Amino acid sequence: MLASKMLASDRKPSAVSCLLQAVAVFLICGASVAASAQDFADQVQEMYIAYYGRPADPAGVAFWAEKLQARNGNLAEIIDAFGTSEEFETGFAGLDDVTLVNNLFQQLFGRDADPAGLAFYVDWLESGQAT
Repeated sequence: MLASKMLASDRKPSAVSCLLQAVAVFLICGASVAASAQDFADQVQEMYIAYYGRPADPAGVAFWAEKLQARNGNLAEIIDAFGTSEEFETGFAGLDDVTLVNNLFQQLFGRDADPAGLAFYVDWLESGQAT
């Protein structure tokens, strides 16, 4: 985004999307070339935990795993939909940058961000580099 000063709620989904895209690349790189339906379901579960801090319901897993399989493992649609969802906005839109990044690290890795990682992602948020 070109604006030098953005509202906090305007930045959150974009920065989270960047962070989760990095996680998605990690997940995809670790997957086998011929992913199974279970591999897609597992990736969907990871995105639910990352975005919402909870496991997916069975219908949600089935819906998104089917979309993921149809798109050959491309997580972009899931990332876009989750990052702009009402559930995400309700839970995370009001968090300050440091809290948001640490919350994502807690949900994904069970720990706060290391100082370098925290500084990197907070800088993305504050500078508007995340689009």
